[in-house]
Amino acid sequence: MASDFNYRILQSTLQEIRVLCIDPDRNVSDINPLRYELKHISLQNVPVEHFLAVSYCWGTSKTRASIVLDGQNVTIPQITAVALRNLSKVFSCPLWIDAVCIDQNNLREKSQQVGMMGQVYSKAVSVIIWLGPSQSSTADAIISMEKIYEQCLEVIGDLKDLNAHLYGSDGSPGFKYSNAPLPDCDWPALQAFYSAQWFGRLWVIQEIGLAQDSTVYVGSYSIGAEKVVLAARWMVHRKYARYCGGSESPGIESASSMYRPAGRPLANQLRRTHRAACREARDKVYGLLGLLHEETASAIAADYTKPLVDVYAHAIRLALHEARDLSLLQFAAWYKSPRLRNNRARRLIQRVSQYSQDIQWPSWVLKLHGETSDESGACRNVLTFNRSTMGTSFGLQTKILDESLILSLRGLTIDTISLVGPIYTVDLLKNSAKLAEALRWCVQHSCKHRTTEESTCIRDLAICLTCGSNKVNADAELHQEHIKHSLFSYMGAGSFPLPFYTRYQESLIGFYLAIHVKILQCIGMICGLKLSTGASL
Repeated sequence: MASDFNYRILQSTLQEIRVLCIDPDRNVSDINPLRYELKHISLQNVPVEHFLAVSYCWGTSKTRASIVLDGQNVTIPQITAVALRNLSKVFSCPLWIDAVCIDQNNLREKSQQVGMMGQVYSKAVSVIIWLGPSQSSTADAIISMEKIYEQCLEVIGDLKDLNAHLYGSDGSPGFKYSNAPLPDCDWPALQAFYSAQWFGRLWVIQEIGLAQDSTVYVGSYSIGAEKVVLAARWMVHRKYARYCGGSESPGIESASSMYRPAGRPLANQLRRTHRAACREARDKVYGLLGLLHEETASAIAADYTKPLVDVYAHAIRLALHEARDLSLLQFAAWYKSPRLRNNRARRLIQRVSQYSQDIQWPSWVLKLHGETSDESGACRNVLTFNRSTMGTSFGLQTKILDESLILSLRGLTIDTISLVGPIYTVDLLKNSAKLAEALRWCVQHSCKHRTTEESTCIRDLAICLTCGSNKVNADAELHQEHIKHSLFSYMGAGSFPLPFYTRYQESLIGFYLAIHVKILQCIGMICGLKLSTGASL
């Protein structure tokens, strides 16, 4: 942002943006200050005046540099000044760069301009991607990307057939991988190239995905952005990690996902970008606006004064409504609160603040700004989420309530939850003693208000599942028959003492779902308490 500078107000009704026009004498040597004039142009004009949009990574450095803007000395982020100085040596066309062309201190203007980012990058004559100064390996990395790109074209012939090649035409879902070799490349140079921070940012997906034309600049080197993205996609397809000591490169993985990202549903975009970083937490949603279907994007208005939880709640509700199912919620357990990295005093303050925030944070609202881990117990194998549409005659419907943090769904009344217990994760399956303790809790609470026959059946089931570990029922005698037919003795064998189906799924949840109907009725309280959490047994 340009400090101590009075911006002339943009006319939002004309969809105006500001662009930087370099001083006509183009004296952009490293010792002279950069001199620019700000000009307003309207994106409504046909055709739109030519300008270049700059895509780069702000970074975390607080170092600033001086430029001359409309005859006034102002300071901007050092990394912005470096990008402008290098690009102004190459281009004479007006430049649009967010740190200078948007008044970052004006939240109203920022919100309005963020809503226009899709138009800015799609209507620019070209998008210039600045990765930073070159390295000694940059030239070798570019040569390697050219080789990989050429191999890709030789194999598929036409880029129109790329998705058919990568996803197959046999109707089976999922990305396809090949053991075919990649060309001889400088792999350390490629890893260094894709390690640039730019590849890990969220905003850049929109910036490169909507561009009419785009070029990557690293110091004085340049290469077409399409080659950078397609090379990464081809590397992933042909298992590049085997050439890199078995390790995946986050930058290569991110670049691979940048190929034609627009037009996907919101739920899909949220999942694909869950590891992408951004400075402002609300941009986890706002940074995707240009990539969404028009109807969905129009329902989201960028507003940086809006509480974060409200921004996410609105986005998740829209994603569920658009998808017409609840499958996005299976990832709720992936998202944890952001990790604290400050000193002890600040950590304490932030911990108290985070605790207060978590109390008010609804369980159905994914913490998109948090760190993600599939070790948190995400229920990826539970068919409940994927079958939530209940067939074509019962589509998912959401209802907007006055209370924005409550998700209201149309559904069928199956049972009533009378007691909510602890939340268990898949880690419970790794510890038989803890599993037995969990089942004992279920037995103790589910046997209340049950008939003697039902209670006995539940206790027998618990003993069978745990082989008597930690004595689920202190009064129960463990017979050899229980041990012989216990869950851990017969895992996957397809034989159980109770009338179970012979299919054992990947988790205990799947096991519960495969239990005979009569037994399921007896332990309905257990399943109701646990499965309702979405990240439990």
